[in-house]
Amino acid sequence: MKKECECGANVLCMCPTPNVDQVNNMPGHRNPPPPPQKEQVNHPQHYGGESNVYEAIKVIEAWDLDFHLGNTVKYISRAGKKGTDKELQDLNKALWYLKRKIENLESK
Repeated sequence: MKKECECGANVLCMCPTPNVDQVNNMPGHRNPPPPPQKEQVNHPQHYGGESNVYEAIKVIEAWDLDFHLGNTVKYISRAGKKGTDKELQDLNKALWYLKRKIENLESK
C-alpha cells in the first residue's frame, strides 16, 4: 500500500511508527485537552473540600486553634487522603506538632 510520508517517501514508508506524543504534536493534529487539574490550593479534597462543613480550615478557625494545634488537626484530617503511602508521614507530622505544643506548655 502506497502512502505519502513526512519523510518524503512516495512509496511504502519504512519510518518507525510514531508514538502518541509525536502524533499529538504533528502539524494539523488536534491535541486532546489536558486532563483537569485537581485543586491543590482552594479547598482541596484532601482537606475535606469546600462543601464539607468539617473541612480542616473551617474546623481550625471555628475552634480558634493556634499554629501547633491547627497543624495537628490538619495533618490528622488529611491522613491517608493524599495517598496511602503518605498516611504515616501525615500522622508523624501531626504528632510532631502536638509534641511541640506540649513541650512549649511544659517549658512555661
